[in-house]
Amino acid sequence: MLPIRCAPYYRVSHKDELRGISIDVQRETVERMAASLGWVLVEPYIDDGKSAFTENVAKRPAFQRLLADAKQRRFEIVLVYKYDRFARKMRLYLQCIHDLEQCGVEVRSATESNDWLSVAVNGVIAEQYSRMLSARMKDVRLWEAKQGWLVGPAPVGYERRGRDLVETRQADALRLAFELFCTGDYGAGRITRAMNEAGYRMPDGSLFKVTAVQEMLINPVYAGFVTCAGQVFPGSHEPIIDLAIWERAQEMVKARSFRRPQPHAPKEPLLSGLAMCPYCGAPMWHNASGSRRYYRCSACLTQRGSPIPDLVCLNIHAQAEPVEQITVALLAGLALTPALLEQAEQLAQETPTRPAEPNAKEVQARLDRLGEAYADGVVSKAAYERKRDELRTLLARSAATPAPKAVGVETLVPLLKDLPTLLMQATNAERRAVVRELVTHVYVQRSVVMALRPTKIAAALFEAAANDHRDEWLKRVFWWAGWELDTLPLHFNPCLDELFLVA
Repeated sequence: MLPIRCAPYYRVSHKDELRGISIDVQRETVERMAASLGWVLVEPYIDDGKSAFTENVAKRPAFQRLLADAKQRRFEIVLVYKYDRFARKMRLYLQCIHDLEQCGVEVRSATESNDWLSVAVNGVIAEQYSRMLSARMKDVRLWEAKQGWLVGPAPVGYERRGRDLVETRQADALRLAFELFCTGDYGAGRITRAMNEAGYRMPDGSLFKVTAVQEMLINPVYAGFVTCAGQVFPGSHEPIIDLAIWERAQEMVKARSFRRPQPHAPKEPLLSGLAMCPYCGAPMWHNASGSRRYYRCSACLTQRGSPIPDLVCLNIHAQAEPVEQITVALLAGLALTPALLEQAEQLAQETPTRPAEPNAKEVQARLDRLGEAYADGVVSKAAYERKRDELRTLLARSAATPAPKAVGVETLVPLLKDLPTLLMQATNAERRAVVRELVTHVYVQRSVVMALRPTKIAAALFEAAANDHRDEWLKRVFWWAGWELDTLPLHFNPCLDELFLVA
């Protein structure tokens, strides 16, 4: 009979955790229990300085690895010092225990009863204790602020020395920023350039950024105040900015906030070159009107008629923000559904790498070489004209809609795993390039995405999402978009290679 493999999980919320539940104390107790039961310990999973009062598992990398390894059946038991080391959020606590049980993995405590009633009660106690501790810490932070002590990290221009705040060399940069701003001739952008040109740098040596300067101009710490829970108190530190200058700056900030910014369309709309009319099949062009953005049917705008003979298109426009949000949510749902990631791994192993299409510069170079070959008599006239027409067509297509850098099937899995981060943090142009790797057309109307035409790389994933993992995929889509979960009619037409989502 094979020995039972046991995975120890240790966690402390802070580096200065109480001696009674430090990592060393947890390790000694867990190892003693495992040895008494004859369990074989695998490599421990340790989250040092990680709070469990969060539902974001990504903030606890060891815990995240533990859940992933459990699915690979690398152990049969997860052993913790106490159940509150596992999770302090009741919903996450029970959900993770349930998920591990589905994988054939049991969670046990080295110091508490392990019957199901005790497990459930311990989960309730763990969350209640964390809520009480959180409320207690809020009172402590408020008391500290009333004493004039800064709550939170020290802003640029100060550094902590015990309870005191001491000026750093960036303090002169702050004085320059407020001086320029109070003239009324400088905005945050010009102030940032002036600070960088004067040789001032952030504490890490990097240049000042506009967003950082904007926050500095409204931070009351520089005027000698501290804040906590929305309340302002006199600080015990020396101010960098004189109170009169500070008040003048805040008046100007308030006055500038009433200026309505001019609406502008992004240089790279997310669905530019992808949005299509679901009625007539014509491309939809991005357009801004006032503060709103739309995708309008090109057949309606040009009055040239639709691509379908004798069809009068009535699809006037689609609202840009909703259809872009829906498209991003549909793609993010692929990356957040574990079964679809497994499908992508299988697809990457079975499909050969596709070559990248040549860009306009490469096509033009081939045209030039073809012309030289024809002039030298190497190529016949008929072959020259045929090849020339092919290259001109390719050149026109690549110049009209420049293709992003080609992503082969072998990079599909890394792309999907990084997709949520890319969709949240990348620029609009970068997001557009990522979207174009997964879909070729997005059929939109009003505020609804009527259909998606996936690329060859993503077609199998969309088919699996529609047919085999529909409920799980839609649940992830709705969670990403922040919608209430509801049922939507959904079907997949493999002949047309399209996925329809009907509102």
